[in-house]
Amino acid sequence: MKKCCTTNRRLLVTLLTPLLWLAPTATLALDGRLNLNTATVEQFEMLPTIGQTRAKAISDYRRQHGAFRSIDQLLSGKLVGESSLAAIRPYISLDGVTTLTPSSPARKIAPAPAPDLNRHISLRPGEVRVLPDEAYFPALLQHLAQANRRIGLVMFLFKATDRQDNRPAQLAQALIDARRRGVRVEVLLEKSGYDEELNRENEKVAQLLRKNRIEVRLDSPGTTTHAKLVVIDSRYVFLGSHNLTQAALKRNHEVSLLLDNTALARELTDYIERIRAGE
Repeated sequence: MKKCCTTNRRLLVTLLTPLLWLAPTATLALDGRLNLNTATVEQFEMLPTIGQTRAKAISDYRRQHGAFRSIDQLLSGKLVGESSLAAIRPYISLDGVTTLTPSSPARKIAPAPAPDLNRHISLRPGEVRVLPDEAYFPALLQHLAQANRRIGLVMFLFKATDRQDNRPAQLAQALIDARRRGVRVEVLLEKSGYDEELNRENEKVAQLLRKNRIEVRLDSPGTTTHAKLVVIDSRYVFLGSHNLTQAALKRNHEVSLLLDNTALARELTDYIERIRAGE
């Protein structure tokens, strides 16, 4: 039985090894040629299957034995194997100027699909969900719509416009709708001592929310409140890099976390209250 297993492992290695050597050629696209007799170690590393160790070995061999007289000398000198030589042969020569450069990838990476704005996100107690880029907006919108007791929000920048597709405006409306359902909504926004444009945007949203009976405070200009934090129903926590701007919610590379953790939610609610009290 042991002998049979050993034989099977050897057969698997034999079958997979050529694929491992050839794998880089599937993702590399190169233009030009490389002169074996003048190329640097860094230039050798551009070749398929040639890493830093092999590149240095080829350079050392050339220094010790002189210029390459044949491409097959790479094989006879045990610098590369047959599959590697086949992979790099189209890109190497024994003379001329090295012109090898990477071109566009042979296989393009498919763009990430747009987030499903209607997707329902449910978490178990203690679970953490990563919300990269656009994924943050639908998750926050959903949880604001489901809030039934309390929402605490601290944000560096809350910039809403009158455009129908403006995501910060949709979140502002979700806060207003929650307040109308009887949810306690408390908002704290940055008030800058140097950025008047930021102040105008935050004050604009603050006025809208106040008109709808939401308690909004702006922090002291002497202290920067750079946090991006939402706590919902003493259970759900949104914490990360997303500001409430169209760029952050739709175009930027941002990442935040959604956590279902009552102990953390209580601690962060206390933190928000201390900030609101001016501590």
